[in-house]
Amino acid sequence: MCIGIPMRVLSTLPGQAVCEGLGEQRRVDTLLVGEQQVGTWLLVFLDTAREVLSPARAREIKQALQALELAIQGETEIEYLFDDLVNREPQLPEHLRLDKKQERTMPSPLINDLIEQKGIATINERSLGDFVKAHKQCLLFFTENPVQFPESNDVAVVLPLLMETFGDRFQVAIVERDSEHQLHARFPFDSWPALVMLREGAYVGAISRMQDWDVYLTEIERLLNTQPSATPGFRIPVVSAVGHCH
Repeated sequence: MCIGIPMRVLSTLPGQAVCEGLGEQRRVDTLLVGEQQVGTWLLVFLDTAREVLSPARAREIKQALQALELAIQGETEIEYLFDDLVNREPQLPEHLRLDKKQERTMPSPLINDLIEQKGIATINERSLGDFVKAHKQCLLFFTENPVQFPESNDVAVVLPLLMETFGDRFQVAIVERDSEHQLHARFPFDSWPALVMLREGAYVGAISRMQDWDVYLTEIERLLNTQPSATPGFRIPVVSAVGHCH
């Protein structure tokens, strides 16, 4: 197996360094990283230094390699070697992360187009009551983060066609990002993205993920003719709700 390993610089030569790591010493080519001070950690692959590492990063890689070796030997108790990951929520790579302002907005141009060009309302936990009070039959679009759930963009393309097909039989609103999980707790669905049907503020049902056109037609027609759920806790308090649609 060819794999990069962390090695610490012991001494330097022009264009090279003597390094130690995982119990061995090597003469390493440093052309890609430049001359480094004694004690610096390098990621070495095929006797060439590919990256300069912080001591913390070198430790993480060494522990991951140790865990790999133990797993090959059949060991299963290796969680202690991933103390940087245990009890931590999964995180996206840096280039996929959004700042807090972006998280509160719709990061997809297709979804923004629904709001800005198609005139679809956005609602949040506060304004939902007013929205369902004004519209007997509602279809709520839960997008989550389209970077993580790219099918949201597919639903965004289909949604105007559904609105055209069903006419004024329901009113569509897009749920704002910072209210999605609170409203998801009220209106259950299996996975993101989702279209949730409400009648007079009561939960009727949901269509999760991207579906074929015929499935949308059949399921929406079925939901339009289905009685709302009698499950307690899913009805919006229309009379007492406050707020306004955007």
